[in-house]
Amino acid sequence: MDGRHKVKVDPLKDVSFSQDSVKNKFAKGILQGKELGAVLDAIIEGKKDYLDYILKNMEEAEYKKPNKYYARNNRSLWLLKQLSLNDYSKVFEIWRSTTKIEDWRFTTKNDGAKIMIRGNPGGKNTKPADFWAIATQPYLLAFAEREEAYNDESDDDYDD
Repeated sequence: MDGRHKVKVDPLKDVSFSQDSVKNKFAKGILQGKELGAVLDAIIEGKKDYLDYILKNMEEAEYKKPNKYYARNNRSLWLLKQLSLNDYSKVFEIWRSTTKIEDWRFTTKNDGAKIMIRGNPGGKNTKPADFWAIATQPYLLAFAEREEAYNDESDDDYDD
């Protein structure tokens, strides 16, 4: 047993963000350098390999609260939430890990309810919602200071 199993989730209700912010572009894999909104548009327009990649790598885990699940892949969770808003699907099958999220990775300040996107996510299908906002200049300055002070790359997602 590798410590994880598949579960069906409604991303709008069942999974929270583990980080307080993410970059507006993917960092790794076949989506590297692509804006969140461009990937959203491509999936809606039928680019199935993008969704397959997201679902293959999407993982949730507990942090310190039992039965409360957070994403290890916050950009991927943002996409799944946007796909739900666009009536693409309301339920997705993702991985649930038995390994809790590491303290250094857990940076959310609102229990995972909302994430700040550093840069415009773009995309014609991107919808406004309570679960995200574009980071403002004061937030970006504070983030840069924090990164410099800690020299930490914890804003990068588990696999994307």
